[in-house]
Amino acid sequence: MKITGTDPSTSIQALAAAQQARATDQDPAPEAKAGLASKAGLNEPGTIQLSQRAQEVSFAQEAARAEPEVRPEVVEQAKADLAAGQMKADPAELAALIARDLF
Repeated sequence: MKITGTDPSTSIQALAAAQQARATDQDPAPEAKAGLASKAGLNEPGTIQLSQRAQEVSFAQEAARAEPEVRPEVVEQAKADLAAGQMKADPAELAALIARDLF
């Protein structure tokens, strides 16, 4: 992300003046408008560029949201496997996995 207008004193003063004008439904003073436009570049549309890693994380989050939290067919299969003795349940290992996921 590129940030322009690195003079914090002018940018902050211009932002404060513009915010005060909005709060009182007044047109910002010309110096506030000029400060916002020239120093901070706030009148220009902003763009954000995500890194490849951030894009992958976003994609993974969207995919996870699309899936249901609990898949009943998987739960039923696990119960059947456990009842048939095909799945070994180690309570200590399960507790360790749950604790690892929580912390």
